[in-house]
Amino acid sequence: MEIMEDDSAMDVADEWHGFLRSGMTPSEASRATVAYWVAFADEHEVLVSWLALAAVQMEDGQLQRDVRDRALSILDAGGDLAWWANDAEQMQSRKTALDALATELRSANPMAKDEQLEDVDLT
Repeated sequence: MEIMEDDSAMDVADEWHGFLRSGMTPSEASRATVAYWVAFADEHEVLVSWLALAAVQMEDGQLQRDVRDRALSILDAGGDLAWWANDAEQMQSRKTALDALATELRSANPMAKDEQLEDVDLT
């Protein structure tokens, strides 16, 4: 199961791209995306949204250090594997996808400091 196969992850990517197309900077797009998902999503969707935001930013060459670090923190804590505990095959597939994302994020080069979200509470 790839990270972006989740409906919520696809929604995050669509929102991120929509905000960028509307003229927002990556920082502004991140703030808007995070504000929505942290405020309105359930716990599982919040985890998925951080992972999806990091994945889409990395894919777009606009990975922000704060987003990467938050996603790595989630991945280091096991990601959303508990969500898949009732299906061993799905859980293993998800673990493979999470491990691959962690490896990619650890090797990714984040954007310059001026695009960081340091002044935003991303909890």
